[in-house]
Amino acid sequence: MQTSTNDAVTMTPLGPTLGVMTSQGDDRIGDIMQPAGYRVLVQIVCPDEALERFKQSNLVMPDEVRDREWAAQIWATVIRLGPDAYADVNKFPNGAWCKPGDHIMMRPYSGTRFMLRGRLYALINDDTVQAVIGDVSEIERA
Repeated sequence: MQTSTNDAVTMTPLGPTLGVMTSQGDDRIGDIMQPAGYRVLVQIVCPDEALERFKQSNLVMPDEVRDREWAAQIWATVIRLGPDAYADVNKFPNGAWCKPGDHIMMRPYSGTRFMLRGRLYALINDDTVQAVIGDVSEIERA
């Protein structure tokens, strides 16, 4: 799903509803930021079904708890790879573990996190990627 920079941010029990940006999206993060070295730029997202379960539970979280939950998310969409990401053939003999547009699982609280236009992003190390996920809709963080 692509979102424009003029879209309103809707609050949910875990934070803003995030539009997943593809590498061809009309959001300019790919133009604004080039990850340095072996870093990977990702947009941190929460699977829609997980958000829906929280909404249906009528669970009300204080803002501080909601923000911690959002920051601990382990799902992300790869936006851009740094020039040295996956270049070490000794460390990555089979090549890159992910590419722009892939949904990935990563360690919680990974990387340098920042907000841009209501979306949460992170610069993570290339070896922080734990898995590439085809369908994130049924995965929950334990």
